[in-house]
Amino acid sequence: SLAEMPIGPVLIVSIQSSREPAAESIEDVQEMIRERVGNPDIMLVVRTVASTDVTASGRVLFGAAHFADLPLDERAQANVVEGHLKEQIEMTSSFFAPFIDAVRSREGWIARAEIVGPTVISPETIGEIERKVTKTVGAPVTLHALASTKVIVTRAGYESVQARTAEESEERPAEQ
Repeated sequence: SLAEMPIGPVLIVSIQSSREPAAESIEDVQEMIRERVGNPDIMLVVRTVASTDVTASGRVLFGAAHFADLPLDERAQANVVEGHLKEQIEMTSSFFAPFIDAVRSREGWIARAEIVGPTVISPETIGEIERKVTKTVGAPVTLHALASTKVIVTRAGYESVQARTAEESEERPAEQ
């Protein structure tokens, strides 16, 4: 939509994306719009609606992990890497890894994991996990964490939101 503001015309565009656009990208598009419409004063505002893509395998962190046509043995190896990463992350005090995607890289494996806990996981801990999993799988593993502190806290301890949600859905009686 186009709005007239005290500073001049403002073009408001809504997008749906899993990532917030960079201000530099918005500036580039704004310059193209200014040139195309012949108005150097028009301002672009990008309103984002955050989206999360999820398949039956979980949250999409690497598109290739979900949509690439991989040989079965490579997919099986990725599952092994993901399993070892999950195990190491969750052995670390109060951290949960509800979603992990691993894909082959030139050097070995690169993985993205959503890691939640009462604090943000440290770079030192990530390095420790990488070393242990690299040793276990026999190929270099690089881990990038999407870290957050979104956990359920009860007197019994910490739980991931995903685990609590799954548990609560199992506890609900089936609708008649």
